[in-house]
Amino acid sequence: MQCLTICAIALASGTSFGQGALHFTDVSAQTGMWSVPTAWGITAEDVDSDGDLDLLMANNGSENALFRNEGGLHFRGQPLIGGALSTEALVPGDVNGDGNLDLFGSVWQGPSNLFLGDGTGRFSVATEAAGLPTIPDGCCGGAALGDLDGDRDLDLYIPDGYKGDRLLMNGDGFFTEVTEQVGLPKTPRSEAALAAELTGDGRLDIYVPRWDTSTALYVNREDGGLENLAERTNVFAAKGQLGACAFDADGDGNLDLLCVGGRFHEEGAPLRLLTNLGEGDFADATPAEWAAEPLNYHTACVGDIDNDGDLDVFATTLSGCSLWLNDGEGQFTRVTDEPGWGTLPGAGALLCDLDGDGDLDILVRARPAEIEVAGEFLFRNDLNDGNWLEVRPIDTAGNRFCHAAQVRVYPAGALGDAARLIARRDLTSLCGWCSYAPFVAHFGLDAAGMYDVEIRFTDGSRGTVEGVKPGRLIEVRAQ
Repeated sequence: MQCLTICAIALASGTSFGQGALHFTDVSAQTGMWSVPTAWGITAEDVDSDGDLDLLMANNGSENALFRNEGGLHFRGQPLIGGALSTEALVPGDVNGDGNLDLFGSVWQGPSNLFLGDGTGRFSVATEAAGLPTIPDGCCGGAALGDLDGDRDLDLYIPDGYKGDRLLMNGDGFFTEVTEQVGLPKTPRSEAALAAELTGDGRLDIYVPRWDTSTALYVNREDGGLENLAERTNVFAAKGQLGACAFDADGDGNLDLLCVGGRFHEEGAPLRLLTNLGEGDFADATPAEWAAEPLNYHTACVGDIDNDGDLDVFATTLSGCSLWLNDGEGQFTRVTDEPGWGTLPGAGALLCDLDGDGDLDILVRARPAEIEVAGEFLFRNDLNDGNWLEVRPIDTAGNRFCHAAQVRVYPAGALGDAARLIARRDLTSLCGWCSYAPFVAHFGLDAAGMYDVEIRFTDGSRGTVEGVKPGRLIEVRAQ
C-alpha cells in the first residue's frame, strides 16, 4: 500500500499527572493492511474473543474486509464473508443474544443487510430471516443499534436519506417495525443516527443528524413514544449534518454532542459542540476555531489521547485530518506538529488501543481526493505513561458488546457519589458518521491513585468494582 514516510513527533503533553510528552510514530507500512480506494467506515471489536481488537472495514464499491489483530500492530486481512458491496458503515452489536458480534451493514443506494457472526470472524446474511425490510434503493449512511425498551435486545433505528427513517424493535432476534406506533415521522435527508442517554432519565434517546435544518433529537418517553425536542429550539438546526458522537466534553457528568457537518462536494460546515445543560436542553459551545473551518467532515472521534483525564477530538475531512486537545472545560487546542495526518484525505477513523499498552492509537482510512493517497494509516501513540484504565462491561447474559453502557469512575471510597464523579464514558460506539469505536471504556487516570468503578446498563442492572489500580484492563459484570 501507499503510505507516508515513517516518522515520529513530540508534542507538549498537557497532562496533569506529571508525565512525559505525547509522541506518535507512523507505523502504517508495518501493519499488513492493504490499500482500498473505496474506503469508508471502520469498526474495531474483538471479533474472535482472543483479547485484542480486530478491524472491520466498510468499502463502498468493493468487498468489505476483516483484519485480524495478530499483535505487534500487525493485522492479517481477509474478505468479510457475508459482506455486501456499497457498504458505508458496519454497525456492531450482538443482535440475536448468542454472545457473538453481529453487524448491520448500512448501504447507500442499495439494500442494507444484517450479518450474524459465529464468533470466528465468519458472517452470514440474516436480513429477511430477522424480519428486516429489504429496500433495493435505500440510502443509509449509518444505523443505530440500542436497547430502547430495556428488554436487553438491541433495537434498530434506520436513517434513510430519501425513503424516510424507520424504527424496528427487537424481540429475541426478530424485528418488528413500529415507526408509526411511536409517532416517528418518516423524515428523509438523514445520513446517520446515534442512540445515547441524553436527558438523564436512564432511557436511550436518538439523535438524527440531517442535511437540512430538520435534525431531530427524539426523546424516549416512559410510555414508549418518541418526542422530538429539537422542535423546541433551533440549537440543532445547522445545515449539512452527517453524524454525531456523544461524550462528556466539560466533565459535568452529562453527555454533550459533537456534530459532524459538511455535504460531500458541496459547501462545507464546521464541527459543532453542543453542551448538555440537562433534561434535553443544549447550548451551542462550538469553539471559535471550529466555527472558522467550514469543511466536509467525515468522522469525529473522541478519546483521552494524552491520558490527562479529559476527552480530545480527532476529525477527518477530504482535505486533511486534525487533532484537538481538550483543556478539561470544553476548550480545544489544535495540535499543529503532527506526523502527516494533516494532509490525509480521511474518511473513517478511530481512536483505540490497538496494541494493548493503555494509550489510544489513531487509525485513518484515506481516500484518493485532490492528492493521490489511499490506504490505511496507523499512528502509534507512544505515551506509555501508566496513567490509564480500560473497562469492558459485561451484562447479565455474558454479552461483551454492551451498547450505551455508562462507565463511571470515582475516587476509592466514593462509589456512587455524584459530587465526586471523576469521569463518565458511555459506549455509544458511533464516531461522528461512519465509524464505530469498541465497547471498551478508556480513562486517563493518575497512576498513583485508586478508584471505584460503576457500570450502568440499559436494562437497569449495575456492576461495580472497588479499589482499582490503573494501568490495566478490567472486566466488570452486571450484578
